[in-house]
Amino acid sequence: MKTLTAIYCRLSKEDGDKEESNSIESQRRILNAYIADHSDLELYQEYVDDGYTGTNFRRPGFQSMLIDAQEKKFSCIIVKDLSRLGRNYLETGRYTQQIFPQLGIRFIAINDNVDTERDSQQGFDMMLPIRNIFNESYSQDISRKVQSSFKAMQKAGAFCGSHTSYGYHKNPADKHKLVIDPYAAAVVKDIYSWYLSGMGQRSIAARLNKMGISCPSIYKKENGENYRNNHRLETTSYWTYSTVHRILQNAMYKGSMVQNKTIRRMRGRAKTRPKEEWIIVDGTHEAIIDPETWERVQELLKKRTRVNDFHQNVSIFAGFLKCADCGRAMVKRKSKGEYLYSCGAYSRSGTKVCTSHSICHSVLEKIILDDINTVIANVEDIKSLVENQCKEGHTGVGQIEKEIQQVKEKLQKTERMKREIYLDYKEGLLSKEEYLNMREEYQSQEEFLHSKLEKFTEQSQEEPEKILDSPWIQNLLARKHIDELDRETIVEFIEQIEVGEKNENHEQKITIHYLFSDELKDLFQIFYKDGGKNT
Repeated sequence: MKTLTAIYCRLSKEDGDKEESNSIESQRRILNAYIADHSDLELYQEYVDDGYTGTNFRRPGFQSMLIDAQEKKFSCIIVKDLSRLGRNYLETGRYTQQIFPQLGIRFIAINDNVDTERDSQQGFDMMLPIRNIFNESYSQDISRKVQSSFKAMQKAGAFCGSHTSYGYHKNPADKHKLVIDPYAAAVVKDIYSWYLSGMGQRSIAARLNKMGISCPSIYKKENGENYRNNHRLETTSYWTYSTVHRILQNAMYKGSMVQNKTIRRMRGRAKTRPKEEWIIVDGTHEAIIDPETWERVQELLKKRTRVNDFHQNVSIFAGFLKCADCGRAMVKRKSKGEYLYSCGAYSRSGTKVCTSHSICHSVLEKIILDDINTVIANVEDIKSLVENQCKEGHTGVGQIEKEIQQVKEKLQKTERMKREIYLDYKEGLLSKEEYLNMREEYQSQEEFLHSKLEKFTEQSQEEPEKILDSPWIQNLLARKHIDELDRETIVEFIEQIEVGEKNENHEQKITIHYLFSDELKDLFQIFYKDGGKNT
């Protein structure tokens, strides 16, 4: 009886795949030829992921194949080589050595001479993990080479981004050059002209909204671009102060190519680079705003920028307060002799956008001051606890071991839930789409728990007195107690403050995100069973 066989093809330029040798069509020909040459194999179905990285397994084609494998629709999977399956050596090894054997799946990687049916008879192939490690290393090496190549192109003034600044298109004849988008460019010119005439940035945003002009992110989508603005909240589809402000500061409009503003690792999020690391090349494309006008606007922006000085009536919380519901900045106003903060979106557009989230300055100041002093007191307690443990010969490892055990139990529970949702899917209680979504959530949770387990394991090997070496702990210990809250303290300790709306009992939730929140939570988890104070 012939073995029903699935063939899997994957291609991704991100991994450095060469289109000539690794194209989907090339892989398809090789795999079909292999099946034709082996009379014991019969093609069941082809699964393809074109344009998906091999550094993770969250690929639609692969996930669909895995579901069919779990349902015993076939019993063999063939790929051109191991790198087509994946370039994460741990995950690739887990599939080839654990998951596929458990499902009764024979796995064949043609170019790497891997056949698990043959290998199980001849013994474990010691080269298999090494090939997987090599594939991941190759992917990382390619990533570095791609970044180096991009940087060289950027220094030469070539455009290397996915999406252009509002007002420009990629040149159809050369995607590394920019051409003006007449409609959007006219809007940019209006924004600069209005600002020079004395109109404020919020007034400009309001005027554009009243005129019915789509904001940049919506305009790009209307023109068929798969665009997502990381600065824009999901619920925002209109012009804002920050959108206008970024346009007024963007040197692209004076004909300068500005790139290398962020750094992105293969599996991480983009982070903003320091301005001195940006790559700026002048005169690379046609300017929308002449350089003299652009410079006048920059000077005007500097003059109108308020200095963070409390004597100039600028709040010590300026830039730190956010509405907990819509995410917009809180604005200050005066009512009956008292300064209040309320949601900026509500203040500008009313209840159709958000609610007030109002809170008095004096009330907020007391809440923040009390909480910082509570954190300092807790750290003082930990210092004493650590010192006592060192004197008594204890290391605090016992509590960490409990945390490790709890994480392991959560991992087991997550794995059990993954199995249960699969059974629900087989019984028709879940659709295929629901199952895939839930499965991805559990996979993400597993990754988080594995990361947490690794962190606790590292902590269990540390000496407790070294925990106090952290600069922010030393800083807190040095402060002892804060009698009066000032701007410097806010900047030093706090990342963001979220203000919630009052409930029917007039209770209001204030969430403080400290710059050291994660470290503080981990520290409290080591020494307190309840995990310490929730910050």
